[in-house]
Amino acid sequence: MENYILPWTWYTGDPDESYWTCKVPGVRIKQVKDLRSLTAQAIAGGNGGYCWVTSAVPLPVIPDGGLYLGSDPSARLTNGARRSITGLFPHLMPTDLDAEDSLWDVLWKLTLELADPTGESSWKPLRGSPRHGFKVTLGDEVRHEDFNPLHRSWQPTIDIFRADYRRNRAIVYDPKERLSIEDVQRFTGRQMLKYGISDSRDLLPIEYRDEGSLGHRSPFSDAFTDTNGTALESHTPSVGTSWEVVANAIDIQSNRAEANTANSECIYRLSDALDSDDHFVEADLSTHWSPDGNPLANDAEVMGRKHATLATLTMYEARMQLDATLANVHNELFKRITGTTTEIGSGSSTFTVVEDQDYLTRLTMQADDTITVDRETVEVISETSQTDITGNLYCGIILDTEATSRINRADNFLCNDLAAPGGAGIRNPFGGPMVLRNPLGA
Repeated sequence: MENYILPWTWYTGDPDESYWTCKVPGVRIKQVKDLRSLTAQAIAGGNGGYCWVTSAVPLPVIPDGGLYLGSDPSARLTNGARRSITGLFPHLMPTDLDAEDSLWDVLWKLTLELADPTGESSWKPLRGSPRHGFKVTLGDEVRHEDFNPLHRSWQPTIDIFRADYRRNRAIVYDPKERLSIEDVQRFTGRQMLKYGISDSRDLLPIEYRDEGSLGHRSPFSDAFTDTNGTALESHTPSVGTSWEVVANAIDIQSNRAEANTANSECIYRLSDALDSDDHFVEADLSTHWSPDGNPLANDAEVMGRKHATLATLTMYEARMQLDATLANVHNELFKRITGTTTEIGSGSSTFTVVEDQDYLTRLTMQADDTITVDRETVEVISETSQTDITGNLYCGIILDTEATSRINRADNFLCNDLAAPGGAGIRNPFGGPMVLRNPLGA
């Protein structure tokens, strides 16, 4: 596997949408790690910052501003390569990378030690979990370590939760927002279960340490059974409270959710918050090949880790599209940061498909920040590690139509938290209570 640090490219070839991508024509990109702050990711166009890219074959040409890092994970980087890397990122110092650092070491440091849990000054660190451990992937190779309070990723993982809790807690009593104090208490309860922490005061930010926690709820689902023409926002889900309009109209036809707005992206969010950002969302999706031959114009999607503010388009998206020959189903993985889109993964299944037939697409966002897109739940189409969107608890559907409405549909919607490990609370291996605080009192 070949490793590079490459500049993001603002792609404008899709007449319906522009987005950031690191695709190189004719080259299979195995892995993408975004090396931008959340602020930078939210900017459309211009100088897009950088990403770590692992490809299956050497790139025919390295884009201007890009760096080739080599193919041997254990090889030491040259002095020039280390200086070039630290020179790309204003918050890094030349001394942050050592003369003995291998390619693995550099990725490890960038992924964990040189990241910002808030995402404000740089990318966020990878998180660990007791179930999955802490892992860093370099192409087909994985470096895996047990995750516990003595691991160096433990405190950054807790710090990310605290930053997310503060952000969510700040809008709890805003009458324009749906997120409730019970929602954030369930978020706390789920994290306690996941990390084996028995006292919420050891997990919560110091200013909210007495707010406590609540237990887990049931999954949410919808078979979209209702009268033809019922607006989705007027429909009650099979299990759940309601649907909310983010953009444009979807209604119910033949017991499926159907786009009802031409030339538009129809986005709806389930009004109920999940208990954790460690969750999955799936639906049976159907679409058509575009009438004007543009395969990107029509797609059906599920979205997860959607921001609590309804109008804020920050989320992960798994898209299903058909090609012109109807021989492939394309599943694309995207993220949006306050409305600006970045492509982070793609894949396809080769088999004869039928327009208007349902194909199950599942988007899974794990506790260790591994994001996967599965088709029919058994075939992994795309997998990547992404740290940018955390602490968001909402899911939904997107039906993106071209000139003709009524051609993109969703059915059998389901979203749920992933199973958290049970067991006793984690204890201090040196004796006494386990206290998880940093020296600044966060």
